[in-house]
Amino acid sequence: MLAATYSDRLIGLASNCREKGAQLPELEALPLYVEQLVVLINTYRGLASSIGTVLHSGTPGCMAVAELGSTLLSQAQESGIVRNDVSFDDLVCVITAVSLSIDQRNLTSSSIDHLVDIFFGGMQCRR
Repeated sequence: MLAATYSDRLIGLASNCREKGAQLPELEALPLYVEQLVVLINTYRGLASSIGTVLHSGTPGCMAVAELGSTLLSQAQESGIVRNDVSFDDLVCVITAVSLSIDQRNLTSSSIDHLVDIFFGGMQCRR
């Protein structure tokens, strides 16, 4: 039921990310997808805690978002940007963690960018 409620918005998100991502290198397309999904999740109070289940529910929107995420992850792995041992479920765990952090601490969208950047860039100092 919860997944069906959000299906149209997830389809829209997948379409939007697919269009924008097609114009970006893999290094930027996958983080954009993660950021946009976290923003959508945090539009709805309480969705963050169940997004892993929602994405595996089989609704058209969930399938579109999961398929796009898997495709972007594979492209990033093939280009050597993301480790090969990272699965889509690992990505969902990160999305869930960032979403819960934003939801529970009432953080801003710049916090989403920052947390996603830490995930993709690591915590090492850039010199």
